[in-house]
Amino acid sequence: MYRQAAAELRLDLANSYYVGDRVLDVAPARELGGVGVLVRTGCGADEAARVPPGAAVVDDLGGAARLILSGA
Repeated sequence: MYRQAAAELRLDLANSYYVGDRVLDVAPARELGGVGVLVRTGCGADEAARVPPGAAVVDDLGGAARLILSGA
């Protein structure tokens, strides 16, 4: 799904951010490159303990936006 979207939309998956409140949302960053960002809102508080190595954990979508805009 990610590779198809990347091809159709000309996205660079290795320079993308994968943001969500579940480990499933951020895990593709390990295989496809880019940065996984888990937000603690929604289900994220329960999932934070299982976040993959290299993924960031932020409090909310505002924190994810700030992280992305910082270029981290």
